[in-house]
Amino acid sequence: MNPPGNAAGAGSKNGVGLWAMILGIVGFIVWPAGVVAIILGILGLRNLNLNRADNKGQTVTGLVLGIFTTIVGFIVSVAIVIALIVGIGATSQDDTGGDAR
Repeated sequence: MNPPGNAAGAGSKNGVGLWAMILGIVGFIVWPAGVVAIILGILGLRNLNLNRADNKGQTVTGLVLGIFTTIVGFIVSVAIVIALIVGIGATSQDDTGGDAR
């Protein structure tokens, strides 16, 4: 039964904002999910502006988490790559290149 003043099906297209929030949270584990959360968050805001959805909190949360996890994940990934490159470089400098007799 619908609450008074609420037409059947009103606010039923909340999936985009919900998925933006879910993927924003998943972005803490797998940061590329944050990129999808950003896209869905933008689409969710568009749905809010067109009065197709009523879940502004979930949509904004997904967008903010998506941005945060994408930025942090990218920085961590770059730091790991740099650490690996520096580590490989340090290992090759320790090698004398001769026999170890």
